[in-house]
Amino acid sequence: MKILLLGVNGKLGTDLYSHLSQFVEFDITPSTRKDFNLYDYKSIKEFLNNVCPDIVINCIAATNLYECESNNELAFSVNANFVKYLARASIKDEIPIIHFSTEHIFDGNKLTPYIETDSPNPINIYGISKLYGEKFLSEITPKFYIFRISWLTCKNGTSFFSRIIENIKKNEEFNVVNDQLGAPVTTLFIAEIITKIIRKDIISSFDYGTYHMTPMGYISRYLLAKFILNRLNRDKFFGNYSKVKIQPITTELIKSNVRYPLNCILNSNKLIKAYPDKIKSWDYYFNLNIEEYLKVYGKY
Repeated sequence: MKILLLGVNGKLGTDLYSHLSQFVEFDITPSTRKDFNLYDYKSIKEFLNNVCPDIVINCIAATNLYECESNNELAFSVNANFVKYLARASIKDEIPIIHFSTEHIFDGNKLTPYIETDSPNPINIYGISKLYGEKFLSEITPKFYIFRISWLTCKNGTSFFSRIIENIKKNEEFNVVNDQLGAPVTTLFIAEIITKIIRKDIISSFDYGTYHMTPMGYISRYLLAKFILNRLNRDKFFGNYSKVKIQPITTELIKSNVRYPLNCILNSNKLIKAYPDKIKSWDYYFNLNIEEYLKVYGKY
């Protein structure tokens, strides 16, 4: 299978490429934004024609919420219009597209986990732009897979996980919101599932459409920060931080130009029913991410 992997130098693309490269059945063309003009349909179409992939995996996105809020043009150009151009470019050769979206398309007011058919109502520019990307893709081509994920976590790059570790290493008290609920989704978790899905014996029976892709269970951001602190203290990584105090606060006390959904819990039952292997709890994959992070920084 010939795979065009877009955004290979990003947080998700890096780990996805590393994982897919382990399998000889995949012929991967890694790509970055430098390989074509992101804002020009003809450039995207020409690049796609030159590669001639069997499937496209799109990891290109503008994900910095603060940047999206202050630069609407960037958010919509990358998260919406680029996806529209990519979908149009794939039509003639009927190339399937795997695309990643977000829990931010919902307002977070629901009292139970969100399912795929719940009505979107994004409350920030990032969520609005990603929703438009979903709409363009699903309206232009029938051959799409949209995977919505929450709280992306990786061993490299900036994320909630890395910011908490940096705060812990300051050995000072700090605050974390306790009213935002969700499941951390690691890049390794995503890579494992995508790799399994696109194998020829699986993808032939895997229906096109939108899926929520999160592990089992959920946690608050405050308790997740405590989980990271306890793990580092247990194994004495980076020193002793037994005196570090993490205090819970509410989201409304955070001064920010970005509105955050409080309920970020995505129900992944649709994916669970279609996926051939068992999907484990969030803490299983999160612990694996911690171990990978510590390998990078020479602690394993």
